[in-house]
Amino acid sequence: MGKQNTTKRKILPSIIFILELYALPVQFYLLLNGSEFTFFSATVRFFSFFTILTNSIVFLWAGMFLFKGKSNSKSFFSRYTTITAITVYIMIVGIVFNVLLRSIAHLDGQHRIVSEIFHAVVPSLFFIYWFFVVPIEKISFKVILLWLIYPIIYMI
Repeated sequence: MGKQNTTKRKILPSIIFILELYALPVQFYLLLNGSEFTFFSATVRFFSFFTILTNSIVFLWAGMFLFKGKSNSKSFFSRYTTITAITVYIMIVGIVFNVLLRSIAHLDGQHRIVSEIFHAVVPSLFFIYWFFVVPIEKISFKVILLWLIYPIIYMI
């Protein structure tokens, strides 16, 4: 039963990993291809977006979860408080875009596909994973202020 449960727990992280593996490089290519930016300035601009930073964190989490074996970094990314913090971050991405920006974002083609992955699909899948995997009683809500450092620093 333990091995089957472990396999089931890897389904959503695997889907998330594959989606991010597609969306992050495509978004970078679209930025680089559709502008006068140099590679360096495009890279700086790319990583200046909260959406990209947060989806990169999600991608890093999924990669660590799926491929890292037993390591300190996997241990960190496997903590319920870390998973909860990442859930908060990716939900901020989804909520802000869908409430404030969706009506003014007129995207098509690959831009639209990538945007949906970043702002709707991954936040939903990550929340579902969190909901079913993280026992609420195991979350230390004493660290909520620490979770908010990243979004607050980004806003400054």
